[in-house]
Amino acid sequence: MEAERLSATLIYPTGGAEAVAAAKKLLIDCGTLPKTQTLRTRRITKDNATQV
Repeated sequence: MEAERLSATLIYPTGGAEAVAAAKKLLIDCGTLPKTQTLRTRRITKDNATQV
């Protein structure tokens, strides 16, 4: 980003922490889960690359 070879890129979370929390809620707490779980994606540009 800083070398200006790309105009933007995206960071996708692995979802590992969310998967563990969902498994605990379902298997240990006997709770219910929503049918979908949205993971937040971050857009990285030259303007915010140094902050990430």
